Amino acid sequence: MTPTKPTKEQWQKLAEKLDCLFIPVYLRCDGYLISAALQRVEHNKLAVVPWINDRITSDWAQVVESADELPEEGRRFWRHRKHRQMPTKLLKDMEQAFGKRECRKRGYYDPFHYCTPDFPSANAFIRHIKRHNDSIEILDHATYLAALEKIKEEPDQ
Repeated sequence: MTPTKPTKEQWQKLAEKLDCLFIPVYLRCDGYLISAALQRVEHNKLAVVPWINDRITSDWAQVVESADELPEEGRRFWRHRKHRQMPTKLLKDMEQAFGKRECRKRGYYDPFHYCTPDFPSANAFIRHIKRHNDSIEILDHATYLAALEKIKEEPDQ
């Protein structure tokens, strides 16, 4: 099976839908069913939130030492984040106390990685999906529901 991707016009229509509040889009990416919509995630913050096979699991949001250790679903469909282990001001104090060499040995400069289930914009979501999936298909609501029922009927392996 050759990898398929939507056309530029189809991506534009998808981005326009994702710019409207609570209008979901449905995708099939490498065998996973994705539904995504613009939702309110904080008090005054909107973000595109993807649901993978009609669920979100906290297992995908693990904090790990390298990006290679991220869970498969989290890496493919959620936004990858990378942060320092401590604030810059505290790191400078540690450098003064222990020295840069000792801070490097203790791993104070090493970042940690995690995934979050929200994208700041529709285009950020689309770029991520394009980058991490080979086969992408845009689905309508009825096709998505039928495929979801088929997945739910299959026994877990």
